[in-house]
Amino acid sequence: MRLGLQVWKVIAGICTVIGAIAAMLQILEWWQRPPSTPPSVSEPRPAAEEAAPEAAPSLPEPTAPTPTESREPAGPPSEPTAPKIESLINDRAVPAGSVPTMAIALDGDSRDVDLMESALAQGVSSAELRLVPGFFKPAFKERGFLRAVYDGDTDPLSRSGALAAVDRILIGRVERACHQTGQVDNDLVTCDVGLYFKVFDQHGAIANAGHVAVAGAGFSEDAARDRAVEMLVQQLGKQIVSRE
Repeated sequence: MRLGLQVWKVIAGICTVIGAIAAMLQILEWWQRPPSTPPSVSEPRPAAEEAAPEAAPSLPEPTAPTPTESREPAGPPSEPTAPKIESLINDRAVPAGSVPTMAIALDGDSRDVDLMESALAQGVSSAELRLVPGFFKPAFKERGFLRAVYDGDTDPLSRSGALAAVDRILIGRVERACHQTGQVDNDLVTCDVGLYFKVFDQHGAIANAGHVAVAGAGFSEDAARDRAVEMLVQQLGKQIVSRE
């Protein structure tokens, strides 16, 4: 009986010791554990941060111009280059053959000029001399070369090659003055047609020069002019193209 009681005392003592040891281990573990930090409390974000504005779309960066592009404004269009004086001569107007040729180039009213050149070419040309109208292109007169030659500057003739293309050149100006006679018939018109001329040889020297004029009558100004031109060629054409 006493032995059993002692056994239980021993067992109770062992349990007490074990419990004490366990308690000490718990105390030691708590002592060595690092202090825990309190949970952080998140601060409220400002409204601006909560709803940030959307970023604006980025613009494309300017690219450098390619070699064929130019950012400088284009200048005014360049004026067309004036044709060379050699191109103002119509060589095809000169007939082929051994007959001497004389080019005709007149200034004045276009209707009078065309009529006079045609009349001279048809009325004065012969087996000894062929008159050539249309040898100079219109630009030769428009650029002032025809007037310059008549005034004494023969450089346009030599530079254009005109002197080498024909034997002689007739340069002149046609003038016309018309009026009603009023003596016999009020419908009758009289026109005085005159031609100032100079003839240049192949060296640019003046071979002939002068002034001729004839009065023609008709029942209109055109008819009177036509008659005056016809009479001038018939009466004085040979005198104009002759050598003096």
